[in-house]
Amino acid sequence: MLSPLPTRSALARVIFAAVLAVFVGLAPAQDDDPFAGPLPPSNAKHWKDLTALIERAQPEAVRGKTDAPNGFVLLRALGEKVEAERQARASTEAGAMPYNFDAIARPSPDTAGDVEAARRGLEAYEKLGFFDAIDEIGRAQRVVRPASEGALISVLLPDMGRARTLTRALAARFEIALADGRPADAVREFDRMLILARVPAFGPTLIERLVATAIAARATDHLRGAILAGKLGPAELQAAARSMVARLGDWPTMALAIEGERLMALDAIDIVYSSAEGKPQDRPNLRRLAVIQSMSVPAGADEASPQAEGLATAAELRERADMLFAQLVRAAKLPRPQRTGENSLVSKESLTSRDLLLQILLPAMGKALQSADHFATDCAATETIIALERFRARTGAYPEALAALVPAELAAQPIDAWSGASLRYRREGASYRLYAVGLDGRDDGGKGDPADPFRAVLPAGAGLDYVYR
Repeated sequence: MLSPLPTRSALARVIFAAVLAVFVGLAPAQDDDPFAGPLPPSNAKHWKDLTALIERAQPEAVRGKTDAPNGFVLLRALGEKVEAERQARASTEAGAMPYNFDAIARPSPDTAGDVEAARRGLEAYEKLGFFDAIDEIGRAQRVVRPASEGALISVLLPDMGRARTLTRALAARFEIALADGRPADAVREFDRMLILARVPAFGPTLIERLVATAIAARATDHLRGAILAGKLGPAELQAAARSMVARLGDWPTMALAIEGERLMALDAIDIVYSSAEGKPQDRPNLRRLAVIQSMSVPAGADEASPQAEGLATAAELRERADMLFAQLVRAAKLPRPQRTGENSLVSKESLTSRDLLLQILLPAMGKALQSADHFATDCAATETIIALERFRARTGAYPEALAALVPAELAAQPIDAWSGASLRYRREGASYRLYAVGLDGRDDGGKGDPADPFRAVLPAGAGLDYVYR
């Protein structure tokens, strides 16, 4: 019988909630596309700049090699096969729903009835070659979104839902392999989850970065659960460590996504501040602005309306956008404790009503960086847990301090991104306690909430640490 993980990946849960919030907030109404019609000449330049940005982020070995296998194209093709399988099943099974793979990966009394169907789904995916296709994606170093046309904002959220479905399937296979006593196969599914995460990590939007982080966070969550349950041996621990280096080590910095967001913001400004014929103008096209904001505007309203007079001009918004996004890049490069003063994050509250469009387009960087900090700490903790188990296998006991792991097991002391200092560790008899300080930045002695560790990184969790063990 499959055993549930000690805790559910709260980080992945929160990230996907953030993705949904962004999607709901920005998706245009189906019956009124704000970007329909001819687009301003600057749109072609923005696409060129976005393409160049993605190219610069590629690993050096495949940069500029457009004929090299492309992980993004391979994942899109696999996603289309997943969708085709779903549609074929829906045509033969009345009311067929997506397989609930979490019934296996995250078992609960509420999902017990879905287990058999989920197992059939895994068998179907295996016969259709879906998992071999993920291995092919893993062999592709290059990850480039093909050039497109239309508004840059149209790149939001493509292909991501299917990647999430595949991640759930891999998580289910991970747990089945553990339950069957096949730890090497479980680590192979862990590696495949990281392969899926790497593709959106090279995307030029914060939403893609959030999805990449959520997929990888789920993978490391399952891995830590298996290690702490004593289900992985030295060979599997070594393989998992290699996988983390290979699949996570070349991710672009957050600056890629922020610069992509800047280009999308400038493109949206130019489109909103253009006529129906695509000619640039200094006042906004209120019909386009209204759909982006999901507000109602009188049918006769246009750029000459008094409603437009109180809004910033296109030139003012472009200048403000460049300044704000440059500040975001500076802040993103710094450790969390240093994001203060002139390096602090920009908030939507700092914008005035004149900057209405920019208020809509400015990403929620605080939450994005919080997720990035949490994931960086998760990775450091996962690598430390692997190192601790390897140390124990070699010496017969856990070390008295993390410094003993360097350099044989770790290249350097593991960093807690919340504090900018080392993860906290202490030996406790034959076991140990490993934790991060959490959002309040204080060492509370390893006091956590076993039922919901994520509380430690929420405002309501003051006085708690994020305890990994």
